[in-house]
Amino acid sequence: MLFLDAIERIEAALRVDLAHALGKREPWAHWNPSLLDMRRANQGSTRHVSRLTKANQSITRSKEDWVKESLVTHSSPVPSWLAVEAWDFGTLPWLLEMAHPNDRYAIAKRYGLFPDTLVSWFPDTMVSWIKSLAFVPHICAHHARL
Repeated sequence: MLFLDAIERIEAALRVDLAHALGKREPWAHWNPSLLDMRRANQGSTRHVSRLTKANQSITRSKEDWVKESLVTHSSPVPSWLAVEAWDFGTLPWLLEMAHPNDRYAIAKRYGLFPDTLVSWFPDTMVSWIKSLAFVPHICAHHARL
C-alpha cells in the first residue's frame, strides 16, 4: 500500500508534466512525430502509430463522463492534456520516451534528476526509472514480492 501511494503521486505529477510540455508545443503533439524526439519517432514510426492506436483505444473504452464529453467536444483524437489523463500508467513511460529531448530534460530537471552540467544520457535513465515504476502497481495488485 505504501508503494502504491507513492507511485500514485509520481504518476499524477508525470501526467501533469507531460501534458504541460506537450500542450506548449500544440494540442495534439503526441500525434505529431515532428514535435517529439525525431530520432525515436521516425526510427519506430510503426511503433509510434501502434502505441498511439492502443492509447486511443483506452480513451474510447473509458467509462468516465469527462472522457465521453471530451470526445463529443474535441472529437478523436483528444488533445494531449486530456489523453494523458485517460491513459493507464503503462502508457506514460512510452510517451515520456518519445517526448522531445528538451521536454524530457525539463521534466528530469524539475525533479532534480540532473547534475549541474548537462548529461545527455540522463533523460534516458529517467525513462528507465519510470518504466520500472510503471510495473510496480502490477506487482502490488497481485500481492507478489517486490
